[in-house]
Amino acid sequence: MNFDRSTSLVFVAACLLGTPLFVHGQPSISSFTPLYGAPGDLVRIYGSGFSPGALAVRFNGVLDPTAQATAQNQIQALVPNGATTGPISVSVGGGSSVYSLVDFIIIGAGPYVVSFSPTFGSASTEVAISGAHFTGAHTVLFDGVAATSFYVETDGSIRAFPPANVTTGPITVSGPKGTSTTTNLFHANPAITSFSPPSGRTGTNILVRGKNFLGTTAVTLSGMNAAFQVRSNTGMIVTVPEGATTGGIRVFAPAGSTPPTPNFTVLPTIYGFDPPGGPRGSSVVITGANFNVGTTTVRFNGVTASKSGLTFNQVTAVVPGAATTGFITIQTGDGTSGSSSMYYVTPEITSFSRSNGAPGTWVTINGLNFTGVTNVTFGGVPADFTITNNTTIGATVPVGVVTGPISVSHIGGTATSSSMFYGNPVIAQFLPMHGLPGTNVTVIGTNFLGATAVRFNGLNGNSLSVANNGRITISVPEGAQAGPISVVTPGGTAVSVEPFILDYVDLSVRIQSSPPYVFTGSNFSYSIVVSNSGPANAPDVVVTNRFLAGIELLSAQVSQGSIQTEPPPIVGQLGYLAAGGSASIDLGVIYRGTGSVVTVAGAYAAQGYLDQVPANNSASLTNTVYPPAVLSIARETNIIEVSWPSMLSNFIIQSSSGLSPTNVWGNIVKGRTNTGTANVLVDTNLGGTKFYRLRSP
Repeated sequence: MNFDRSTSLVFVAACLLGTPLFVHGQPSISSFTPLYGAPGDLVRIYGSGFSPGALAVRFNGVLDPTAQATAQNQIQALVPNGATTGPISVSVGGGSSVYSLVDFIIIGAGPYVVSFSPTFGSASTEVAISGAHFTGAHTVLFDGVAATSFYVETDGSIRAFPPANVTTGPITVSGPKGTSTTTNLFHANPAITSFSPPSGRTGTNILVRGKNFLGTTAVTLSGMNAAFQVRSNTGMIVTVPEGATTGGIRVFAPAGSTPPTPNFTVLPTIYGFDPPGGPRGSSVVITGANFNVGTTTVRFNGVTASKSGLTFNQVTAVVPGAATTGFITIQTGDGTSGSSSMYYVTPEITSFSRSNGAPGTWVTINGLNFTGVTNVTFGGVPADFTITNNTTIGATVPVGVVTGPISVSHIGGTATSSSMFYGNPVIAQFLPMHGLPGTNVTVIGTNFLGATAVRFNGLNGNSLSVANNGRITISVPEGAQAGPISVVTPGGTAVSVEPFILDYVDLSVRIQSSPPYVFTGSNFSYSIVVSNSGPANAPDVVVTNRFLAGIELLSAQVSQGSIQTEPPPIVGQLGYLAAGGSASIDLGVIYRGTGSVVTVAGAYAAQGYLDQVPANNSASLTNTVYPPAVLSIARETNIIEVSWPSMLSNFIIQSSSGLSPTNVWGNIVKGRTNTGTANVLVDTNLGGTKFYRLRSP
C-alpha cells in the first residue's frame, strides 16, 4: 500500500496536539418529528452523517441558526420565523444539502388537530384527539355541538366525550390562539326518518331523509345493493336496482347501519316482449321484474290474456281473441306495470269505400288494428296513406295500380282484403291480330281480373276465359267486323289502339275482250281483272283461265306476280292484293274458225281468308268469231243483188254514191232476206253509181 507522506505527518501532528479529526460523509434525512409546528417549536430530525461541525438546517429554505447535531443520527432544531410549509434540508461542512422526502407543515400558534380515534361512536364514546398547541384549549365541538366533557391530556392530546345526539361531522378544537377543524368526520349512527315515493319500479329514484348520511358506504333495498347519492347529512337519493323486490331500505355508514324501513313497494316492471306483434292466439314472452307477487294478470290493451310459465322476471301470455293493438299491462299484488311500446295485433280489413278508381282517387279502408301500419298496397303497388285511427285508413290509389286485393301491414303482420280493388284495364297487345269467327284470340295487358266481356268492334266475343290479371282468351264471334277490341272490367273498359282485322275478302273477277267483233284468223285479246273489295287484305291471290278448244294463245302477262301457261289452264300467281286493290292478266289469242268462243276465269285467296261473296269469284265471256265481212255483188237488168255471210245477219248494209269523205252512207233497210246460207239484198233503186259496205252493229 502506498501512503501520502504529507498527509501522515499532519494526522500525527494533530494527534500529538490532542485535537480530534472528523472525516465528513454525505448526510441523509430519514424522518422528523413532529411533522408540523409553529415558529419556535422543537423539531427532531433523524438520519445519518449529522457529525458536529458546520451544520446548516433550513425549513423550506429558511435557516435555523440554533440547529445542532446531538449525535451522528439526530439533529435538534427550532422552527425559524418566516418558515413556510415545505421540505427540511440539511448540509454538513458546507457540502451539498439533502432534503426530506415529505414537507414540514407550518401551523399557527393555536390548536392543530391531526387525528382522532375512534372515528365513530356515540355520546358514551371517549375520543382521543391528537395534534399540537392544545394547552389552554377551552372548546371541543362535534359537528358544531360542544362535547359533553373534555380535558387536555398534553399539549398534543385531548380526551373528549361527544354530546348527546351527536351527528356526523368534523371535530373542532379552540384555544386562546385559534381554532382547528378536522377534514375527516366523526361518524354517528345513521338513521332514516322517511322516504318517498312509497312505491316504484326499477330505476325509480327514492328520496331518503334522516341523519348521519355523510360517509355512507352502502344502501340496500330488500337486501339488494342499490345505487345512491348522498346529497347532505340528512338526505340522499337511492335508485331502485334491477331485480329488487318489495322490502325495507337500510343505510350502512362507518358508525353502523339503520334498521330496515317499512316496506318500499317495488311495482312490476315490463322491460320488453317478443315478438313485437302478431295474430290473436299467438304466444308472447314478456320479460321484466316482480311478476310473481300475489295474483298476476296480463292484459293486451285492456283485454285479459291467459298466461303460463310465470317467474319473477318472465311470463308467457296468449294474445286474446278480442285483443286490439295497444299496450301490454301486468297487474300483481304490488301494483300494475304497462309496456313502453305497443303490441301490434295483426290488422284486419273489413271493407273499403270503393272498388275501383283512377290513380289519385281517395279510398277509405275500414278494419281493425291499423295503428302502426307502415305499408298499404293496391294489388301489390305501394300507396300513400294516412292513419285516421285504429280502425280507419285513408289511401290514394297509386300510379300503376294493379287489380287485386288491398293490403295493410305493420310489424304485427299483414291484412289482405277478401275483395279486390279494380284498376283501369289496359290492352297492350292481342294475338293473332286477324282471323275469322271462331278464332281464339289472346289479349295481353293489365287489370283484367273480373273482366265481364271482351268485344270485337262492339260485338261480344265467345268463351271468355280470364287466365290472370294480364291475360284473357276469347273466341271471335260470328258476324264480327274489323275494329278495336275492348275489355270490360269492374275497373272500366280498355280499348285497343290497333283494330282486329277480320279475314273477310271479296274477290271478284271480270273479263274484257278487244276488239268487240272478232273475225276468223284475226288477233284479239282478253283482260282478266281480279279486284278485292275487302275488308281484309288478301294474300296469295291466284287466278285461273281456261279456253275452249280452238283458241291459240299468242301472249300472256300479269300486272303483278307471275303466270303459268303450260300445261292448261293458265294460272296467274298475283300475290298480295290489298283491300280496294286489283290486278290483271292480259292474254293475246287467235281463232281460226267461226262461231262462239268461251273463256272462263276464277280467283281465290290464301287458305283461311273467307270470301264473303263467292258468287263473283268467277266469270265467263263468250265471243263470236265471224267469217270475213265480204260482200258479193251480182247485177241483172235494173237489179243489183248484194250477198254476205249468213252469220253477219246483225251487220248493217249501207250504200253511198261515192267514196269521198263528203259522201254520206245510208242504211238500207228494205230488200234484205236471209236464205240460211247467206244474207241477200236486192236493190232496184239504181239511179247511177252506188257503193256498198257492211257495218258492225
